[in-house]
Amino acid sequence: MISSYENIFTKRANAYQAAMKEYPEAREEEFKTLIEYSKLKRYFKVADIPSGSCYLKRYIEKLISEVYFIEPTQAFLNNCSKSENTIQCQLDKIPIEENFFDRVFSLAGSHHIDKKINLYKEIYRILKKNGQFIYADVLHASKEDSFLNHFVNQHNSLGHNGIFIEEKKTLNELRISGFKINSYKYEKYHWNFSSKSNMVIFIKNLFGLDKASIDTILNGLENILGYKKDNKGYHLSWGLYFIVATKP
Repeated sequence: MISSYENIFTKRANAYQAAMKEYPEAREEEFKTLIEYSKLKRYFKVADIPSGSCYLKRYIEKLISEVYFIEPTQAFLNNCSKSENTIQCQLDKIPIEENFFDRVFSLAGSHHIDKKINLYKEIYRILKKNGQFIYADVLHASKEDSFLNHFVNQHNSLGHNGIFIEEKKTLNELRISGFKINSYKYEKYHWNFSSKSNMVIFIKNLFGLDKASIDTILNGLENILGYKKDNKGYHLSWGLYFIVATKP
């Protein structure tokens, strides 16, 4: 089992990017939910950690003027525009001065990081006083946990062994790191697609399901996550645990 974020996405970044590039609006509800928690102001300095291939850009670029995309995997950053503020580094050693950012986002990437408290402490260091950490990831023992650590683990040749948010433990680690907890909530929403086939292809690439057939993926989505169809398309159920924490 490959365990580190950088090793995993050095191998998976191209397929992940293919999914996000071909269906850029699929996760729109997720990104917008993240931003709604942030109370952004135009002059804020903002970081996305880990950023993947600068996916937050399309949802935030009209709201603020200065965004940094901080990512350990060069294979992801290769897909970003050269005009972006990108930093390739280990996430417990970010080459940014103390008290620099007004907001730091982290969306659905930290579960591949073993010692998350080191990440929390580094984010605390680079935040300004009264700056906020907007943190969202899979909740332990949720249906998303089951899908990733069982279904994806079975059908991805690299496996999947995510270390997900456990409410009591995670909130305690954030407090130990210096944060004050403002709010925490499991948010449910949908990933949206124009067709069933688009939904399956997106999931296959995003999660690297190289060992699964189309029918197997569709059965997994239906039986574990659930989806609905209406006149606008297919809507896959998803959810993350959102935490807002402030540096006092």
